[in-house]
Amino acid sequence: MVWPGGQDGDFGDLAQRQEALRQLMEDLRQKLPGDAGDATRRSLEDAERNMSEAHEGLERGDVPEALDQQSEAIDNLREGIRQMGDDLRRADNGRNPGGGDQGQTAGDATAENGRDPLGRPIGSRGGIGTGENMVPDADSGSRARALLDEIRRRSGELGRPELELDYLRRLLDMF
Repeated sequence: MVWPGGQDGDFGDLAQRQEALRQLMEDLRQKLPGDAGDATRRSLEDAERNMSEAHEGLERGDVPEALDQQSEAIDNLREGIRQMGDDLRRADNGRNPGGGDQGQTAGDATAENGRDPLGRPIGSRGGIGTGENMVPDADSGSRARALLDEIRRRSGELGRPELELDYLRRLLDMF
């Protein structure tokens, strides 16, 4: 099997790319804001260590080990990002303990109203999802039927380009 990077078993290019990612990770980790806590720093240090071990695995030609280490690095990055979000929320609550109006920007005001800056409802724990009823109303059902009818009508027009007809058939197969 020939892998990206050249000949069978030549992972030098991939190892160099992995090392570049690790160096970028190190630079970003060193520039963390003061609000970042110990758990955030530990997770990102672990990710950097995993990236270094993935680099070493690629240099040895041990692809399964390199993939395992890269997977661990991604998990540690996710955890570090989650921790950083928690740290920043705690720091923000410390600066604005009562959730009062002092010094709020327009974006902060929308968050107070339970909406993100784009006007979408903010779910629990700052997520995008909500607990509201997501069942479409009758109007949505009729719109869906009208769209499906239009797709069927257009797929029956044999004068359309073959590429478009193929696309329409694939849409019909899905629904």
